[in-house]
Amino acid sequence: IRKIWPKQCFKCTLCGDNSFPNTVSPEDPIEARQFFDNLVTLTEKDRDRIDFVINNKIRADVCQKHF
Repeated sequence: IRKIWPKQCFKCTLCGDNSFPNTVSPEDPIEARQFFDNLVTLTEKDRDRIDFVINNKIRADVCQKHF
């Protein structure tokens, strides 16, 4: 179960935007990879950030505009 937070609670880990609701990424690295693979608007910089998040097991707040 992923938590969806109301607007302006957190800044997106990928883009820093806080104007969209955020979803928290899964803690498990395999589930996290699948979660991030479903995001549609990722740039190369975002992909690098995701690799950092997964490899260091940091949970990411990802805003809804990336889905």
